[in-house]
Amino acid sequence: MPSPSPRPFTPQVHNHRRKDLNLYGDAVEVDYRGNEVTLDAVVRVLTGRHAPAVPRSQRLLADRHSNVLLYITGHGGDEFMKVQDQQELAAQV
Repeated sequence: MPSPSPRPFTPQVHNHRRKDLNLYGDAVEVDYRGNEVTLDAVVRVLTGRHAPAVPRSQRLLADRHSNVLLYITGHGGDEFMKVQDQQELAAQV
């Protein structure tokens, strides 16, 4: 079986359809990846409730004047999202 081909393009996130500005950039540091992405980690980052040992780089450090974009892709639906296909976060109705 042949090995999978590499991605045809580098990751990009744009603020407009014209693609004037790539928000992803060339020097993006990924703070959580793979098995580090858990429902607990997502909630802790969004609420700012971290254990003292969590490094500054893995904290959101936002305040009431911040604009936060949470980009989630994968499993989910109306009023819920799944994390690692094992845990589910639902909207409160």
